[in-house]
Amino acid sequence: AFGEALASRRRFVGYLSTTAVYGDHGGNVVNEDSECRGESEKARDRLVCERKWRDLATKSGGEVKVVTYRAGGIYGPGRSALDAARRRRAEGSVTQRARASRKFTSRVHVDDVASVIIASMRAGDEAMDVYNVVDDDPAPRFVAVRFARELLGLPEDEGESVVESNDRGEKRVDNARMKSALRDAGLSMRFPTYREGLRALANEEDMERE
Repeated sequence: AFGEALASRRRFVGYLSTTAVYGDHGGNVVNEDSECRGESEKARDRLVCERKWRDLATKSGGEVKVVTYRAGGIYGPGRSALDAARRRRAEGSVTQRARASRKFTSRVHVDDVASVIIASMRAGDEAMDVYNVVDDDPAPRFVAVRFARELLGLPEDEGESVVESNDRGEKRVDNARMKSALRDAGLSMRFPTYREGLRALANEEDMERE
C-alpha cells in the first residue's frame, strides 16, 4: 500500500544505505558497479532494501525517482574521532585500544551527506541511481583518532594502531561518480578529508566554550 501511494504521483525517494554492502574486496578500490558481497546481517538487509526501492522505481514507469546513497561512517558534532580520542584518554583501557580499527575506513561528514542529497534532488532525472557518499581519504581509524588527539592536545597513545578483523571487510570506496555527476548540480565537498572535518568540529567546540 505504501509503495502504491508513492507510485501514484511523481516522487523523489532517497535511501540512505551503507558501504558495508560491498563487503570484503581485499583492500581494493570499489565503485558503484562493484560486486556487493557484504556478509553481515546489516549489509544484507540494506542490500535487500536497495533492491526493493529500485524495483518500485521500475514498476512506477518513471513516476518515482529513487537514489541510493551508500554512505561511509557518518561523523559530526558529538560523534567523531574527537570523541573517540577523549574516551581513550578518560578510560585508558585495553578495551578501547582493542576496538576494531579497519585498515581502510571510508567516512563522511554529516554536512556533506546533506549536500549530496540536496544536489541529487536538484539534478532530478539526471541523478544516478546509486552514489558512494564518502570523502577522499579512507584513512584507518587510528590515524583519524591520532589526528584528533593532536587537535585536542592529548598525549600519544602507543597502543592505538591495533587492527582487528571486522564484518565490513577491507576496501577503499571510490567517490568519483558522486563528485563528477553532481558537480553541475552545485555539489562541493566542504570536508574532502577527515582532517578538514575534525578541524572544523574542534573549532566549533572552542567557539561554544568561549
